[in-house]
Amino acid sequence: CSSDLVVDFFDAVTMDRPYRKALHNDTAVELLLAESGTSFDPRVVEAFLGVRAEIETIQAEYLEPSDQS
Repeated sequence: CSSDLVVDFFDAVTMDRPYRKALHNDTAVELLLAESGTSFDPRVVEAFLGVRAEIETIQAEYLEPSDQS
């Protein structure tokens, strides 16, 4: 499902990995927009960005205090 791709991408790039630090949410959004219409369905990206505030609220709730830099 194309919505899964967008959510998975955002989660993957905004979380720390053993080989790299997490990207800032704004950077992740820039990457999503750059790939909209090629890698991602533009309608799904638009819908995802429409609930960005809610996503960031949930994200902040589950981050460890040390991860919120």
